[in-house]
Amino acid sequence: MFLVNVRTMNDWPVELISYVFQLACADAGHTVRSLSLTSKKFREIARPFLYHSLVISSLGQFVTLVEKLKATPLHLRHIRHLFLALNHDPHSQDTCTADASLIIGALQSVADDLQTLTLVAPCPFAGTLILSCLFRLPFPRLEELTIAGLYAFSFQAGNFPRLQRLHFAAGNRNPHGLFQFGAFDKAFPELTCLRVSGLSRALSFVDELERGLENGYHDVSLEKQTTFTDNIGFPLPPRLEKLYVQYTTTPPSPASSRRPSRSSSATDLALSSSVHSITDDRQRKMIERLMDLERKYGAQSGNRASVQLVVLDSTVGGFTVGNYTEL
Repeated sequence: MFLVNVRTMNDWPVELISYVFQLACADAGHTVRSLSLTSKKFREIARPFLYHSLVISSLGQFVTLVEKLKATPLHLRHIRHLFLALNHDPHSQDTCTADASLIIGALQSVADDLQTLTLVAPCPFAGTLILSCLFRLPFPRLEELTIAGLYAFSFQAGNFPRLQRLHFAAGNRNPHGLFQFGAFDKAFPELTCLRVSGLSRALSFVDELERGLENGYHDVSLEKQTTFTDNIGFPLPPRLEKLYVQYTTTPPSPASSRRPSRSSSATDLALSSSVHSITDDRQRKMIERLMDLERKYGAQSGNRASVQLVVLDSTVGGFTVGNYTEL
């Protein structure tokens, strides 16, 4: 048996150092930058992790990234986590269309390695085109996706085989047809958590949501169970466990801004008081129906539903950026 005298980390095999760096460079980017400044050896070993987590907050930054990636060897281009916020000038539709083509091409070039993606595209021209094309691109390793913008129901089967968490953060106030059209269940076969935010006067979507939740619902009192095939027109992903829906409303008063524990009986009273203060009839009816659905399909319902519904009000924060490196 031979003993190797290893005094410092510099004496470690490169493969072992690279593995340690991979585990360490999972933060907001501070670690990989610090390692790059330590020594020439460490800088070379850390280079594959330089683009692991990125935040892009403008089109100019994204263009810079694309140029950098073109000059970077393939094995150093791996982007695992990407937050992309694009604020276009809506005055020129031609410019927005050209920008959208650039963004779509760049997303396609990094899609194979992405594990999490947040895409904010509020432009009515470029954003709609980008989000429409996004669901047609294959993302073989993507596990979490958040989009904000006017999204279309252009889902395709096979493009998101590993996606587990999906958040429609904003864009469609009434996403009627989300479950009816676009093969939603086939496009996201591994989805376990879905969140739809920004609902406003979305009574037709609530109708669709109710039909979808009936799949796999088990009523203890009636001892009757339905299956996913009973409502063929409104199928949900087969592995879906939690469905969060969030509605928008006017800012609550300071006295009612805190939502009490769901286990207390005061929860419904506080929410009911807040709902009755809404003057828009369609918005109030939508929220009341969502609350009724939560009582039937929520965690406190006492019934074994295949999908658990959670209703969020406008005081609950949106998506978080997570750990990313500023470009």
